[in-house]
Amino acid sequence: MEAVITNSLMDANAAATAKLFSMDDHNTRALAAFIYTAQGVGVNEGKIDECKQIIKSEFGTFSEFRNHLQTPLIVKMSMESDPKAYLKGVSDTYERLNRDFKSGDEMRLLGAMILYDNTTEENREQAIDRTLEIYSKMKSEHPILTSRNDIPIAAIMAMQERDIDVMLKDAETCYENLKSRKKISKSDIITVSYILSMTDVPSEKKCDNLHELYTAFKDNKLTLNHTYMTILAILTNCGISTTEAVEQTAAFDEELKKVKLFHGVVSVDSMTRRMFSAAAVALNNADNGAMTESALSSTVISLVISMEILIMIMIINSSMTATMVQ
Repeated sequence: MEAVITNSLMDANAAATAKLFSMDDHNTRALAAFIYTAQGVGVNEGKIDECKQIIKSEFGTFSEFRNHLQTPLIVKMSMESDPKAYLKGVSDTYERLNRDFKSGDEMRLLGAMILYDNTTEENREQAIDRTLEIYSKMKSEHPILTSRNDIPIAAIMAMQERDIDVMLKDAETCYENLKSRKKISKSDIITVSYILSMTDVPSEKKCDNLHELYTAFKDNKLTLNHTYMTILAILTNCGISTTEAVEQTAAFDEELKKVKLFHGVVSVDSMTRRMFSAAAVALNNADNGAMTESALSSTVISLVISMEILIMIMIINSSMTATMVQ
């Protein structure tokens, strides 16, 4: 998988997604362009039209497959040789993941997409079982803080080689550490802690690295919304120094300002653009082999974490916006 983000390809993909997904908000169109660019491919207009029709024929208007996740799902389908088979695979995984719940929702669908994208039929059931076990233990430990938004995180954790209880204990240690340092919501802190728990780096060192990176971003006018802290947690695992992370993010952000969808009156806001820039730096460094072996179980998993959490962040923000409008 090529994951080196280039602005020339991003520019072309942003223009195409702005036209093809004109009914979506700026964040979703930018996300679509980002996903294509991260895969190193251009937008295929004919394939997108085909995938839109497939989704429309398979699911009703109020299905979770037709809500905030519809565009990311169409994008993923359009990059497959057999979009129908991909959709069926995701749908089947969703049903299996949904077996312990009375009703469906988008976060379980995102969890299903993560699992289907990164498992085989032979190990998928085990990954689903691990996802459900992790989510159950999350709810048991933090019944108030844990919500459906943690299902995709549980799915990503389920694909790690680390023992479940070891990861959750690590996450709890990170949570207590960060809670005493940062004046942000406990739900944001616990999500970041789950991300950090996927590495075998000592808990205190991971938290120190995150705090250092957060401070450096703030000092260099690269402040991110607290919801985007997950991206900084990913960056701490990329094997580059804080200085390099800041410099590369700032440089990419300047280039991204030249892309219409990311700068101007009709575009994503500056914090969202910086989040995309930081994610691009994480992807580029992972692909270039900068990550240490202890950081994550594999470079592929690091790319998955970056991409899927980006999608999750967008869904959460879109849902919150819709709620406020109502």
